[in-house]
Amino acid sequence: MSDTRKAPESIYSFFRPIPLLACLVYFLTCRAGLAQDQAVPLPGRVATLAFFLDSVDTVEPQAILFSNIFTYRRAPDGKELDIPAVAVAYGLNRRVQVDFSVPYFHSDYGPDFRLSGIGDRFVSTKIRVLDPDSHKIGLAFDPTLEILGKSSLAAGPQGPKKYNFVLPIILQKNFSYFNLYAETGYITRGALFACVGADGALVKRLGLAVNILYSRSTKFTEVSQEFGLLKSRVDAVVGIYYIVNPHFSLFTSGGRTISAIDQNGTQYIVNFGINLSFKLRSLIMRDK
Repeated sequence: MSDTRKAPESIYSFFRPIPLLACLVYFLTCRAGLAQDQAVPLPGRVATLAFFLDSVDTVEPQAILFSNIFTYRRAPDGKELDIPAVAVAYGLNRRVQVDFSVPYFHSDYGPDFRLSGIGDRFVSTKIRVLDPDSHKIGLAFDPTLEILGKSSLAAGPQGPKKYNFVLPIILQKNFSYFNLYAETGYITRGALFACVGADGALVKRLGLAVNILYSRSTKFTEVSQEFGLLKSRVDAVVGIYYIVNPHFSLFTSGGRTISAIDQNGTQYIVNFGINLSFKLRSLIMRDK
């Protein structure tokens, strides 16, 4: 009998089936606010890659991975709630998958800034170049289109553009009892990021995952500095998952900004979500 603590192929595949859905879950509500080039520091939903970490693994061909995530985030100036944040991944072949995600958010930053509606959307294609099980290190590219929602665009012409691109590179190293991950890249609205993480099974079906993200603005102005915004920040998160069966899993996590916090920092964030996978061919056969 095999050791029940042995790490599965990729625990991160249970948490983050879609690029830009952060490490353990898709942290859609977190954002650095570092890429803003605005005259006044509005508390708009400026999307970020905080907790931006993915695995090299891809969804099986003709398989669909559906995720539904609930997120609550507290910042110095207010709070946000994402109910729900929906993500869908589809395997085109054994090396390529396409992804789409969209949240419905509620933001409350005082009487002068309350918004709700469709949040920032992400469309991506993950391309696995090297498999971590057949090579010393796994490698994948994950080009992503970011489509900002109305709250992220609250700053108007002085804020970020509606359409942006994310160009990440993903690395993965598998060991007997745990897996290591790293991701780095550039966001065209003006930010660099680097993230590292690890996961491993604690007991049968139950596992633990952690990650740390560093992000830095490439469009930092004197105005941003005057309002106390920071040029860089570090975020961390810890989460657990439970695999009910090969097609259904649950996860929860919590995190915060661990460096100095400005108005865009995260005092704390909690998440809960589910993942459901199924074969498209199986659904078609049932209908017949």
